[in-house]
Amino acid sequence: MKNKNRILIVIIVILLFCIYFVCMYFLDKTENHFIFKEKKQDIKNQNLDAEEKGIVCNITPNQKINSPLLIKGQARGMWFFEGSFPIKLLDQNYQEIITITAKAQSDWMTQDFVSFESILEFEKAKTQRGFIVFQKDNPSGLPENDEKIYIPIIFN
Repeated sequence: MKNKNRILIVIIVILLFCIYFVCMYFLDKTENHFIFKEKKQDIKNQNLDAEEKGIVCNITPNQKINSPLLIKGQARGMWFFEGSFPIKLLDQNYQEIITITAKAQSDWMTQDFVSFESILEFEKAKTQRGFIVFQKDNPSGLPENDEKIYIPIIFN
């Protein structure tokens, strides 16, 4: 009787582990299905702490957008070089649609937040989803100075 109970408990524990791993596999697939394949975890983390990384803006994840789109917000001064930094619009196939420049609205030579504004005008996209990418201006070209924040969007 004790052996049968032990075997039953072991089988139940194994089944629970299998169910857990199958669920985690499918949750990961659905949660990130429109996140860049190469850097899923990095991009997911960047989106979670965008304000910590230095960007606050009027675009929210999965927001429906139309052209023209006014993008405004605040970025830490270190994101700017000569008062600007690039913003890219990508489709869900990771193809660049357009790159624009965010322009500082005041003195950008600070560690504090600086207001920026830009208008994104684009042709109708071929895909339903895409990304707005805020890219820290990096004139040095050094990888350790690169920083990007990806915000998933839906084309209206």
